[in-house]
Amino acid sequence: INADGAKAVQLSGFTGAKSSDVSVRTGQKKNEIFAFATIDTLPNDDDNIIVSIFRPGTSYTTVERMNVNSGSRLKISQAPVKNADFWTDNAGQVRFTSGFDTDNAEKLFYRKSNDAEWVMLNDQAATKKQMVPVGFSDDNTIAYLLSEEKIGPDSIVGYDTASGEFKTLIRDALADPTWIINPIGKRYP
Repeated sequence: INADGAKAVQLSGFTGAKSSDVSVRTGQKKNEIFAFATIDTLPNDDDNIIVSIFRPGTSYTTVERMNVNSGSRLKISQAPVKNADFWTDNAGQVRFTSGFDTDNAEKLFYRKSNDAEWVMLNDQAATKKQMVPVGFSDDNTIAYLLSEEKIGPDSIVGYDTASGEFKTLIRDALADPTWIINPIGKRYP
C-alpha cells in the first residue's frame, strides 16, 4: 500500500471464498504455503523489501527480495542453520544469520556480501555465549553485536569485517545493554 492508501495489494496470505478454494498469493503464479517476515524495508528502493521465508515441512529459512507491488520474489540465500533469523547491512546486503538445531545452541554466521559463502562466527555450544547483531557502522566495516558474557553483564562488541577481529566496545560493570539508539534518520548506531 502506498503512503496515500493507493495500490493496496495482498502480498501473501490466504485468499478464496471457501475453505476448499484456498490459495496463497505469492506473485509467483503458483500456489504455495509460506510465512514471511520483513528483514529490511530498503529505504532507497521503493519497489522491494528483504524478507525471510519459512515454508512448512522445512526448518531451513530462505531470505528473498520481494517486490511490494506484485509479490514476486527472488531468492538471495538459504540459511546454513535451522530456525534462522537474518540481518542486513546499511546497503541491504544480507550479512548475518543465526539459528539453532536440536541442541538449542545458537550458531551465528557471517558473509561479506550476498554472493559470498556463510562462515560461522560463533557456536554457543563451544563458546557458552550468544552473540546477536545489532547494527553496522555507516560504512559497513564494523558490525556491532550484543555479546552475552560468561560472567557479569553483557557487552557490545565490534566485529571488523576486513580483519575478522572482535573488540569489546562497551561493557558496564553492573548492567546489561538494553537499547541501541540510532541517530535520527540513520540506520546505524
